[in-house]
Amino acid sequence: MGKTSVAIKVVHDPRVIEKFGKNRLWVACEQATSVPLLIELLAKVLELPTSRSGDRFNDIITFLESCDVLVLLLLDNFETPWDIEGQRSNVGDVLARLASIPSVSFILTMRGSQHPYEELVDWSLPRLPLLTQLDLGPAEEAFLRISPQSAGDVELPTLLRELDCMPLAITLMAKLASAGETVHQLLSQWRTERTEILGQVGGDRRTSIEVSIKLSLDSRAVKANEDAIILLGIFSMLPGGAAVSRLPYMCPSMPKWNSALRVLLNAALVHRSADRSFIQVLSPIRSYAMLHHPLEEGPQLRDLRVCYYELAKKGKSQPGDPDFLTNVKELSAEETNMEAILFDALRRKGDVELNVLQASQDYSNYLYWTQPRTDVIEMAVQVARDSQSGELAGCLQYLGLILGMLAQHDAAGTILKEAQVEYANLGNRSGAANCLRLLGDILRVQTEYVAAETALKKAQEEFISLGDPLNAAYCLRSLGDTLRIQSQYEAARTPLEEAQSEFIRLGNPLGAAYCLRSLGEILMMQSRYDAALTTLKEAQAEFVSLGHRLGVAECLRSIGDVLIAQAQYDAAQTAVKEAHAEFISLGNRMCAAHCLSSLAQLLMLQAQYDAAQTVLKEARADYIGVGDRVGAATCLTLLGQILGMQTQYDAAQKILKEAQAECTSIGDRLGATQCLCALGEIMMWQTQYDAACTALKAAQREYISLGNDLGVADCLCTLGESLIMQGQYEEARSAVKEAQTRYINLGVRLGAAECLRLSGDILWMEKHYDEARISLKEAQGEFTILEYRSGIAKCLRSLGRILQVEMQYDAAWDTLTEANTIFVAMEDRFGTADCLFTLGRISRIQGRFDEAIKQFEEAQKLYSIIGRTSDAQLCSEESSLASAGDTSA
Repeated sequence: MGKTSVAIKVVHDPRVIEKFGKNRLWVACEQATSVPLLIELLAKVLELPTSRSGDRFNDIITFLESCDVLVLLLLDNFETPWDIEGQRSNVGDVLARLASIPSVSFILTMRGSQHPYEELVDWSLPRLPLLTQLDLGPAEEAFLRISPQSAGDVELPTLLRELDCMPLAITLMAKLASAGETVHQLLSQWRTERTEILGQVGGDRRTSIEVSIKLSLDSRAVKANEDAIILLGIFSMLPGGAAVSRLPYMCPSMPKWNSALRVLLNAALVHRSADRSFIQVLSPIRSYAMLHHPLEEGPQLRDLRVCYYELAKKGKSQPGDPDFLTNVKELSAEETNMEAILFDALRRKGDVELNVLQASQDYSNYLYWTQPRTDVIEMAVQVARDSQSGELAGCLQYLGLILGMLAQHDAAGTILKEAQVEYANLGNRSGAANCLRLLGDILRVQTEYVAAETALKKAQEEFISLGDPLNAAYCLRSLGDTLRIQSQYEAARTPLEEAQSEFIRLGNPLGAAYCLRSLGEILMMQSRYDAALTTLKEAQAEFVSLGHRLGVAECLRSIGDVLIAQAQYDAAQTAVKEAHAEFISLGNRMCAAHCLSSLAQLLMLQAQYDAAQTVLKEARADYIGVGDRVGAATCLTLLGQILGMQTQYDAAQKILKEAQAECTSIGDRLGATQCLCALGEIMMWQTQYDAACTALKAAQREYISLGNDLGVADCLCTLGESLIMQGQYEEARSAVKEAQTRYINLGVRLGAAECLRLSGDILWMEKHYDEARISLKEAQGEFTILEYRSGIAKCLRSLGRILQVEMQYDAAWDTLTEANTIFVAMEDRFGTADCLFTLGRISRIQGRFDEAIKQFEEAQKLYSIIGRTSDAQLCSEESSLASAGDTSA
């Protein structure tokens, strides 16, 4: 207590506040009973989300290194992690890495005189002295604050001096005095006990604290109660504190535990939490009790373990079970204690008969559904291996399950295969089939679709043979998802609907909700957006009622994608960002990457190309990290499209062809078709019209085969624009009109507006200027509502051209200048060149020849860069006319 009090006083010093502001963070290290828990405590104090990279400590370091402010960490009671057996080097590495960050300072409190890792940590000079004593005045004040009845006792200064005015010793002595001991009695006990103990351990500061604690333990009340020290040992096993409501279940063989608790409270060996619902032991006392009075194998330790093993059984529940949310709440409050009990039993390796391995599996099931991590189940696997336990198969299965949730698919696959073999050796057909089903899901994510279908069908047949309709339905759902991911939407619908009906019949709302979400995804991919939105929101509501965070987040991300397609950008961004934060919290890197990909598409539509590229590169790196080839290829496609929008056509073609090859190699037909369509558009802008037409028509046929109406509309729209450029206006009108009809039927406002713009371009090229102006202004209004800057600029460009042809030069100049400003901001070199060319013609006609020449030269340069040689030649010809002083229209 003394060291913490002093450290807090320092942290609240005005000079420290001035330097560090709000970035003064307290880390209660007494709960850090393992290196992973120490790292988790640091992450929680820093308010970091669950690791997306899979390396929690690396996330901490990355965050601190990126901070642009000074940070002060108070690592309180650091002796807990420092004294973990066999882990001092690892703990020291954590400390040294933190110390290496220039913006990070820390205050460390711990027992003893050693400065941890002195060879790697540059401790401040001069070294702070040990917190050995207070001055007599403050020491007496501290004592009397706890035991005011001792005021005026003439022996008190003597007692305080003999205690060396140690803060912790003073506090404990004062609490004994407040419980009824006189100062004279305490002084007598001190003198007697100190001589004996100092002779054993040498008389340093640690000895003084131990003497104080031992005096409390040897007080009359504690000695008179035979259960008190045993109960202290129980409490010391629970770093998160003991829930008062759970004490009867922890101590069934201790009928008078209430009396023992009162004794410990009066002796200040334990204290109640602020809300009085937990009994807590201060770290020094806990350490002393575990060292000198450990809870040995026997009835009390067995009772404590059984209590927590029973609690772990509540982890068996899953979303949809009536008590799931209640069980999650109860277990979440006991995570620190649960892991301490399980780790202790697993380390001793003598408790397998009490089914610590089963308890580890039950608790891991809870972690799978809430906050996936593998520390406990990894140790359980090792103990099961060493003991050759029949529980090894189950432990392996849970390890594989959580690894899959954390997107560590290769490791998950390896572990699940081993689990399958173990189950087979045990003659457990159901367990082996379940592993096969989970392997099928892993293979699907890894785009091994044939192998996935084979595994899932085999597992399904086994479950049917075993009379297990629920797991057979899970296989059916997974088969449907496998078909869905391969863009076989109608084929996927049948097994998903069949599985949904089966889940409903069996009373499994979780499985039914999953099917509903997948059916919503199919509707979205078929561009049936209103139906998709309705279905996904229904699934989301079901997941919310079940308390299934992952399902809720997955629906939210898909809803965001639908909203993007419907050009509801603000609502889409809100949904996708909320889903992303939840995936990060759940440690699901793959789904978080999906959200980044969606955000990048949103940024593309808003012409924020640089930001979109940054997000896509991050998403692609995450996809590659978790082995999701489809996701990585999709990012590559989008990067190619961005380059096309920035008129970097050669680079765009190269990336799109690479993405197309990748999609083809993994059987992603939709992805390959999207690449083909994008390549057709790039070819169009490069005036490779025949090649563009061939590519777009091939993509259109493939989209028709896939049942993707939106893709068909996109191909028709781009084909229409290509035909306009070639002067084939009737064919262009037909393609654009069909595309517009499809877009309207699908509810895709952006596509419909684009068709309206192209219709306006056809009309003005045919010299129907008034009709063209109406279409273009209507399209411009839609683009403005949708905040689509590229469309706005293109409408302005066409309207400016019409005004120029009509010889309304001032109005044309203003309109084209406005369009050019948007194109420049978007880094659209083609649009900029077009505007400069028309502005140059206006300048030439109005006799501003020098200005015209400059505009033609700039336009010519841009056209040349993007490979528009015929347009560049026109600029050269116009420049020659300006040089000759020609003002003809």
